Formats: sequence, structure tokens, C-alpha cells
Amino acid sequence: MTYKLLIVDDELSNLRLLERLFRRDYQCLTASSGAEAIKLLDQHEVAIVITDQRMPEMTGIELLRQTADLRPHMVRVLLTGYMDVEALVEALNSGLVNAYLSKFWNDEDLKRRVVAAIELYERNKNRHTLVLANERLTERLKQMTLDVVHVLGDSLKAEDQYTYDHGIRVARYAALIGKQLGLTEEASAGLVSASTVHELGGIETGNAVCLEPDSGIAPDRLHCNLNEPREFCLMYQN
Repeated sequence: MTYKLLIVDDELSNLRLLERLFRRDYQCLTASSGAEAIKLLDQHEVAIVITDQRMPEMTGIELLRQTADLRPHMVRVLLTGYMDVEALVEALNSGLVNAYLSKFWNDEDLKRRVVAAIELYERNKNRHTLVLANERLTERLKQMTLDVVHVLGDSLKAEDQYTYDHGIRVARYAALIGKQLGLTEEASAGLVSASTVHELGGIETGNAVCLEPDSGIAPDRLHCNLNEPREFCLMYQN
């Protein structure tokens, strides 16, 4: 696999030097401005971008900031002949820059840095792939949960319309309470789903048992009802 390397510098001589240095091992793309680089990044899966910091119209850090979301696993290297310490520290701390080099580079050192950057790119890419897969799985699980709630709700409705309507009312109150408590959208959705079918145990124990006053149930049977509804139901029927 040939990795793509994007070199950005407003000085043509530097572009040519870096292109000659890497063209045997990588597919080199060059841009003389930040705007041109953005167009190339939109079209190509770039593994590493090496950009000059001091360029007219758009600095290297500004370029990296604008393209961070476009190519999240791309390795970003800042090349500068100026020690703009404050901007560099900010970029490093924010994760915009993975490495920085002086414009007065050593060829062998720069090659080693790029090899290390390729390894980092592969790790970033694998991590990003896992994150996307996890997000898709999470969405599938959420949808499966909603489907199960709908099926259970339909079962409850078929068994007892009154209990089903009660669950809907409780769910509405739960949504209002969740909003007042400042719950996240996901937490509120879970609360509403649980509230909708919170009386589902009534199907298992049967209406006769659910309507029986507590005073008419023996203590051992009441304890069983609270802890093991299925066992209680069998005991009560006996």
C-alpha cells in the first residue's frame, strides 16, 4: 500500500525538496496554500500532512484546525522556521499538531519522523474504525430496545387496555420529570420506555392476583410476590 503524503508550503523550492525526498516511498501531493490543500484533502485519503506554519492568508495551524474533522485520523506535522511558541503550544495541547519540525531539517531525521507518523496513522485509523463500529452497534441496540418495548407494549395493550393506558400516562409524567431533572436525551428515552411497560408484571401474575388486596394474601405469599412473581403466581393458583 502506498500512503499519500500532502506537503503544503508557499515556497516552491521547499515543496520540490520535500517531494524529491519522499516520492520514492509515498504518493506525494503538493499545495502552495491552505485553500489548495483543503481541496486536495477533500479529494484524497491523506495519511500525513506536512505544512509550513507561516503562509499568507492561512497559517499552517489554521489549516490543520479547519481539516481536523475532515480527516480525523490523518497525522499532522507542522514545519516552521519561526518559533511561534504560544501558537505551537496551543496547537499541541489541543491535538491539532502531532509533531513539529524546524525548516532546517535533517533528511534522515525527517524520514524517520514520517515512518513513525505512518505507524501513528494506522493506529488512528484502526481506532477510528472501532469507534464507528461501536457507534453503529450502539444505535442497533437502541433500536432493538425500542422494538422490544413496542412489542411488550402491544402485549400489555392486548391483555388490559386500562393498564396500558396507565403506562402511557406514567411515561408522559416520566418525560416531564426527566426534563426537570436535566437528564440526557438517552437517559430520558430509557426512563420513558421503562415507564411505558412498568406494569408488565400484571400479565405474568394475572389480574385476579393484581386486584387482590394485600390483606388477603398470606405473608409468605406476599414475600414471594415481591421477589419471585412467577413462583408466587403458581403458589397462589394452588
